[in-house]
Amino acid sequence: MPIAIVDNNGVLRANDVDTNDPRLATGRPNTNAIDFLEVVANGSTSRPAITLNAKNAAAAGNGVDLALVAAAATVGNQAGGAINVATGAGFGTGLRGEFTINGGSTNSAFWAYPVTPVDAVFFIATRAMRVKQITLRPTVGASGATVQIRKVPTGIAIASGTVLHTAPLDLNGTANTNQNATLSATAADLELATGDALAFDVSGTTTNATGVVTVGLSLM
Repeated sequence: MPIAIVDNNGVLRANDVDTNDPRLATGRPNTNAIDFLEVVANGSTSRPAITLNAKNAAAAGNGVDLALVAAAATVGNQAGGAINVATGAGFGTGLRGEFTINGGSTNSAFWAYPVTPVDAVFFIATRAMRVKQITLRPTVGASGATVQIRKVPTGIAIASGTVLHTAPLDLNGTANTNQNATLSATAADLELATGDALAFDVSGTTTNATGVVTVGLSLM
């Protein structure tokens, strides 16, 4: 069984002398028409980072898929292999890392609020998450009503939850037009623990109001 190492060119190889080991689908960056996995240390002294790049060295190559495949069980009544991606814990007041796709949210919670909405819980976190974006789109306006989106732990009333943005959103805003909330500058406010809820907390007269609110979330 070969030992995977990273060579001087930053290419993952089966050993330090191979030039093209199909078991790892690797090759030198300057070899034509060959796929390889590049491991790049591309962070900074304040924020180290390692990136895995699936690449094709051909001048006009196709895109290269990158797959992580766990082994299937082959005997008995055994479970197949799992793939686990774990973020790093923060230290001191540092925040835990998060899982993103292209730097953005990986999940979302949305609620099409009914005609004349009242205070309501619309999402309960099943694991730790971080709020990345809040967007409201009224479809029918109310007469002078606003809403705040709150983080509410179990056992706590909606009105006592933590407001996640700096200013209320307008339920009487322009119909079919997005309102993007400015999130709280307190990072801890935006972290949801398992069991925390997102809630719709209205103020004013909501008669006839309808619309949708979406909260973008990343896993932690």
